Amino acid sequence: MRQPFEFYITVSLGTPRQDVTLLLDTGSDLTWTQCKPCLKCFEQNTPLFDPSKSSTYSVVPCESSACLSDFKGRCISNKCIYRIEYVSGNSSGNVLTDRLTITHGSGTFVKYPYIFGCGTNNSAEEIDGVTGLMGLNRNPSSFISQTSQEYFSYCFPSSYGSTGYITFGKTDDYIKNKFIKFTPLSTTSQQSPFYDIIVTGITVAGKKLPVASSEYSKSGAFIDSGSTFTTLPTSIYVALRSAFRKQMSKYKMIKPVKSEDIDTCYDFSSYDTVVIPKISIFFKGEVELDLDVKGIMIVFKNDLSQVCLAFQPNTDDPYIILGNNQLRAIEVHHDVAGGRLGFGPGGCS
Repeated sequence: MRQPFEFYITVSLGTPRQDVTLLLDTGSDLTWTQCKPCLKCFEQNTPLFDPSKSSTYSVVPCESSACLSDFKGRCISNKCIYRIEYVSGNSSGNVLTDRLTITHGSGTFVKYPYIFGCGTNNSAEEIDGVTGLMGLNRNPSSFISQTSQEYFSYCFPSSYGSTGYITFGKTDDYIKNKFIKFTPLSTTSQQSPFYDIIVTGITVAGKKLPVASSEYSKSGAFIDSGSTFTTLPTSIYVALRSAFRKQMSKYKMIKPVKSEDIDTCYDFSSYDTVVIPKISIFFKGEVELDLDVKGIMIVFKNDLSQVCLAFQPNTDDPYIILGNNQLRAIEVHHDVAGGRLGFGPGGCS
């Protein structure tokens, strides 16, 4: 996996294998990668996936159950197609099947046939040469559902020059590790495709935000590794921002230039040391997530002349969305079969 603001895995598609680099996204379902022939593609660091060079690829037909159920029977020339819209881009193309191969330290994992999107019309922002996306939510077309994964875990590195990991299945390390604290996934009459969790509170420098518990419970929350920042309903965000700025009053704020939603920034370039107040998020089951300092602040300029609070207000939806920046250096365990989500400290640096 690599950075700056998103996290990726390199896998192979086709026979012979062609490498693709996919953003890890627990908030999405379909895996897709940019393909030849491409009508509109964003820049990537490796060649486009070329299905014509694979002896094992197939086009998903319109009458197939996968097309009818997962893609609502959208078709062009009897070929199943997909269209996905994101906040920062979109992707569309044909739905294919082919061989998926993941090579890891203990061996090789193969899934065939694997359903994925062959993107021929795509746009994206700030994804640093990635070729597409791996969907890890609980919808039928996701990697998790297609491969019947009951458990997976990952750790996003704190430092830009470090690597993290993603592991499918329980490992010996999990059995030995007694520091993982689990919170239950929310249950409804119709299972959500997301990993919904219940936030019960937030503290800044050990003090609870002056927010009624009902503000957290009515919002709903889910974890989304494809989102960079954690977004909060406006009332909770304003309380967090106010408490944080009060703790940081000795440092001069500067005008943000990167994003209008990132509104609490500082120039630390002239300081030898900076004290950042601790921020913790609490979940049902008395689970406390202590954020790494790089999960609290995000560096936009390497000389530390622009360092900002890495939270955003969610003005469109009343959800709390736990993004990947707040998960840096934290072990995250998805016990899909057990209906719970776990956090552990110091998983990678």
